[in-house]
Amino acid sequence: MQYALDSLRNGKGKVNLIKHYSSVESIQQHVPLVRDAEFRALLRHPPAGSRVIASKDFGFALDIFFCRMMANNVSHMSAILYIDNHTLSVRLRIKQSAYRQLNYVVSVYDPNDTNVAVRGTHRTARGFLSLDKFISSGPDAQTWADRYVRNCAIAILPLLPEGVPGAIFTGIATRMPFAPIHPSAMLLIMATGQTQQLITLFRQLHILPEKEIIEIITAQNSVGTPALFLAMMNGHTDNVKIFMQEIQSLVDNHIIHEDNLVKLLQTKSANETPGLYISMLYGFDEIIDIFLNALTTPIAQELLNKKLVMSILAMKIHDGEPGLYAAMENNHPLCVTRFLSKINGIAFKYKLSKANIMDLLKGATAQGTPALYIAMSKGNEDVVLSYISTLGAFAKKHSFSQHQLFTLLAAKNHDNMSAVHIAIHHNHYKTVETYYAAINVISQSLSFSADELKTYL
Repeated sequence: MQYALDSLRNGKGKVNLIKHYSSVESIQQHVPLVRDAEFRALLRHPPAGSRVIASKDFGFALDIFFCRMMANNVSHMSAILYIDNHTLSVRLRIKQSAYRQLNYVVSVYDPNDTNVAVRGTHRTARGFLSLDKFISSGPDAQTWADRYVRNCAIAILPLLPEGVPGAIFTGIATRMPFAPIHPSAMLLIMATGQTQQLITLFRQLHILPEKEIIEIITAQNSVGTPALFLAMMNGHTDNVKIFMQEIQSLVDNHIIHEDNLVKLLQTKSANETPGLYISMLYGFDEIIDIFLNALTTPIAQELLNKKLVMSILAMKIHDGEPGLYAAMENNHPLCVTRFLSKINGIAFKYKLSKANIMDLLKGATAQGTPALYIAMSKGNEDVVLSYISTLGAFAKKHSFSQHQLFTLLAAKNHDNMSAVHIAIHHNHYKTVETYYAAINVISQSLSFSADELKTYL
């Protein structure tokens, strides 16, 4: 990312390879961490012209970019190449020689390999070949290329110099080559939110044997992160919706076994972080809604047992922190409202015990800190309001006792400190006002008073 930005800032697209680029350790020491956040933002909102293609078609894509550059008098641009769990930087330049001949120059830089950019120069834009021709000749780089580049997919995320509009890439998708029918394509399409490419890929799956279909829909990168998880992490709502609909269709048409759907509903990263958790953490409420809606048919068909449903809804990470806790800590009220509204119906369908429901509603960590407690301690009044408002509907539908309801509202931690007391301790008086105002609203329909609640606080 830093290399690509340095290239754009130079008036001629050049980059002087300084010592900061010499090793992974040096990059981590000298390049600001903000670059990582910028890259994540790039994945969530891919720039105009972004596309997933086969690595063998890299030269074809370069030709298209060079043609657009020529047509719009743009002398240089950069791009991020996203491959598996790895990124490369590429810069494209159109230079004029002393003899007024045009030269097309492509330099590919791998920050995890060497401090040398692999460069190619041609007198025509069509002179470039597949990406593996730009991989360093080092043995480690070649081993990596053999596994993750050749015959695989790559994602191109173009970056233009300041002042050059992304509109110069309008319509470029219709000229770009198709992505390969390969797990690597599914991985990158989901990670970068290429919705139309996802639709096209699913249309082609029906011709494949079941084993190959399963390999594609369960695609993982080299560190074990599934394609569906990447889409949920990067907020690609349309991709998640289409993916879940298409998987259900494959099951309904007996193209793949229903067990595959059940496994996908438990999507987790390599470190056991559920996809639902990551969406709650980042506040992608529509994805929460879509994913929980995808449970409807499997639940109706009794494909999910109660233990599995509880595990999916708890969405706990390796240290026991639930998704509800993450959403309330980070003040995502819509996530909380959508989540609680959905599990209300699921709880009724599975006849979950009040103890099960209480566990889900507490959203407590392994140390016993409830989700409402952390929200109050942070002063997240919006999420406090959404939580208490939805809690009233739960209490009424499932006939909570006053003790059960007050236990949830008191939200005491392992030291027996209540949520309202921790909010006061941190001077979050507006949050405390919101807390009591929300309780006053639900108390009218549940026949209790705030004074009665205070005995629990």
